[in-house]
Amino acid sequence: MEHKITICTEDPQLIDQITNLIKDEKATYLLEQSSNNSSEKLVEIMNQLAASTPIKSIKDPLLWQKDVRKDKKLLGRD
Repeated sequence: MEHKITICTEDPQLIDQITNLIKDEKATYLLEQSSNNSSEKLVEIMNQLAASTPIKSIKDPLLWQKDVRKDKKLLGRD
């Protein structure tokens, strides 16, 4: 059975310690560098979506929200 371990760090010293620890073992490792700009891309996309008007049928979002969120009449309370 194969087991995998994922470690995320920006500390090059820790990376060296880990690779030195497993170098004489029967193990393989894959060292990857990932960029953290995926969250920046998500923010950019969300901002673009917020700036656009994707639903043309809603003229006034505040009025629409108030209309949609009207409370139901409760028996004995109205």
